[in-house]
Amino acid sequence: MNDLPPKVLVLDTVVVEQTVRFSFTQLCQACQGSGAQLQALVDEGILIHKGGPG
Repeated sequence: MNDLPPKVLVLDTVVVEQTVRFSFTQLCQACQGSGAQLQALVDEGILIHKGGPG
């Protein structure tokens, strides 16, 4: 039996309208995340790359 408490992940999130568009750099700056963190969210399907210039 494991007496350790379960791990809890707490996320602070903001819902962004579907019509708002950010470049990858703008999104990194807006959420204060690293490129690697955002790329991981894209890879997991949490963020969707819509393409386009930039």
